[in-house]
Amino acid sequence: MSTPAGTALEDASRRPPGPSCKPCPLCGFDALREPGDVPGYQQPLTFAVYACTHCETKFVEPLQSFPAVYDLIYADLEHVRGYARYARYARSIKSKADPLAYLADQEDTYWAIASYLQSNPRGRSARIVEVGSGLGYLTYAIQSRGYDVRGFDISEVAVRNARSRFGALYEQGDVFALPASAEAAFDVVIMTELIEHIPNLLDFTRAALRLLKPGGELVLTTPNRSASPPDALWDTDLPPVHLWWLSERSLLQIGERLGMSVRFIDFSEFNRTHDCPAPGTPVVGASPQQPVFDAQGRMLSRSHALRPWARRVFFGLGLDAYRRAAERRRAGRHQPSARRPTLCAILSRAE
Repeated sequence: MSTPAGTALEDASRRPPGPSCKPCPLCGFDALREPGDVPGYQQPLTFAVYACTHCETKFVEPLQSFPAVYDLIYADLEHVRGYARYARYARSIKSKADPLAYLADQEDTYWAIASYLQSNPRGRSARIVEVGSGLGYLTYAIQSRGYDVRGFDISEVAVRNARSRFGALYEQGDVFALPASAEAAFDVVIMTELIEHIPNLLDFTRAALRLLKPGGELVLTTPNRSASPPDALWDTDLPPVHLWWLSERSLLQIGERLGMSVRFIDFSEFNRTHDCPAPGTPVVGASPQQPVFDAQGRMLSRSHALRPWARRVFFGLGLDAYRRAAERRRAGRHQPSARRPTLCAILSRAE
């Protein structure tokens, strides 16, 4: 069997070690190479990790995306750890009485988006676009609340599948090649768990801001470096799936570079009813994690002990309600923190 990523994987695995210090792509200050490397999401890739001394950003070298790795993930989404739940959301969301409330109860990412929309003074009059809409279920859930929302994704396959499942809410396109009709057309741009995947995240975010009207806001979520121990090497998905691990200071730096003010969602209310790792404890697991695919694209570890059909029965019968009830009881015993393993930042443009 041939290597799915072909020579790109082989070339990357043979790169010489990077320098001990290099400029941070976000702020330009020194970023020091960490003493250990991390394995790639697919063998035989390995990546050097750099930590910025100024904006508390971590990034990897090579700072490069490998589309073939994503092909492997989406070819077997139900089994890939950390991704199987997305397939479940897409499959089940239309059966929920209030799809956005359902998502908000499942994950802090969606709770943050729902919380932001509830507090947005424009209310249902706001024009919203989700950049990187993927499987389409969040765009659908927002639309089900009566919002004027569109999904936007670079993948023709993702857009085609989302349209087939949820209707004509989605458009295919590249934020670097926006049509004139899309510029300054929206009050809110939403990007969930996206920027950590993008090599040139500043340029990408700058391009997405062209969608905003004057006074508009960009709402984004990303894994939170500040929620893990300071000495954690890479407590998020392995590269090249995640290329960045960002902190509050990282997002403030992005806002400064782009001329945007930045504020953050407070997760205290969510943490009253949902488990939250204690500050300074690993979020994903002990670093380094293990690769998910071997060099031939075979999966090395499965997401769950339960097979996909068993998970469908488990959630279809509503058995997860018992698990959630126990979680609420546990969460209620602790003083809620404002912080989560997820960051939600709101970047505002002046009128």
